[in-house]
Amino acid sequence: MSAEISEVAAVLEARGRISLHRRLASHGSWWVLGAFVLLAIIGPHITPYNPNKISVGPPLTGPSSSHWFGTDELGRDEFSRVIVAIRVAVIVAIASVGIALVIGGVLGILAGYARRGVDGTISRALDVVFAFPELILAIILVASLGASLWTAIIAIAIVYVPRFARVARTATLSVEGRPYIEAARLASANHPRIVARHVLPNIRTPLIVMTALSMSTAQLSYAALSYLGFGARPPQADFGSMLNDSQNFVTFAPWLVAFPGGVLVILIVALNLFGDSLRDALDPHFERPS
Repeated sequence: MSAEISEVAAVLEARGRISLHRRLASHGSWWVLGAFVLLAIIGPHITPYNPNKISVGPPLTGPSSSHWFGTDELGRDEFSRVIVAIRVAVIVAIASVGIALVIGGVLGILAGYARRGVDGTISRALDVVFAFPELILAIILVASLGASLWTAIIAIAIVYVPRFARVARTATLSVEGRPYIEAARLASANHPRIVARHVLPNIRTPLIVMTALSMSTAQLSYAALSYLGFGARPPQADFGSMLNDSQNFVTFAPWLVAFPGGVLVILIVALNLFGDSLRDALDPHFERPS
């Protein structure tokens, strides 16, 4: 009888995974993000021009068959630079949020599982970081470390660590007293084993959802840092620096703002929709406000 029950449970779980995959695959944001990731991988190899080479065409030339997105004030091909900027945007979103997930997740699980003084120490440290506006703290960190792509990524990751730590801590506290945790302790399982086999699998859903939702805000934060001059160093193309460079030409060369700005908006909207679809799929109890 128990074997039959286990078999039925396995079948239902498999059907649930298939249904989840189908729901996610049917959401348009996944296809858009897939296109962005593909461009991030192969984009630098398919650009029609060297994105950093000047005078590949007349400066400030509008879109044409030779230069699909026109050229900038130095005669660089805008389409090639947008493609390269997509690669930077994808790297920033994945790297900064990934680092924050790992560090914040470890701190949150440690705080929620260990309790007592460890929880208090970690929570107070996170409160200090939370006391600063995220963008201001990121600017301070980048200014201290030196402006570059990777220092900006590290700064964004540090700023985002508390949000992941809070989610991990809350989720850990909700499962830490469950019967299966107590059973593992009675079975003399060590703490790393309990965390790896019983805590982490049961708190992964909120962490995955937070990861997806944080990617759009991380990219927006990086665009702001880059616009202010705290991102990748010239002549590396990214959306923030491209928008900054084009602000003096917006009245008579609007394509310099329209194309990189439009692609950035599409990426951020797709990331937001991606996070929403993932949350809806993984958390069936979530209700949208009417």
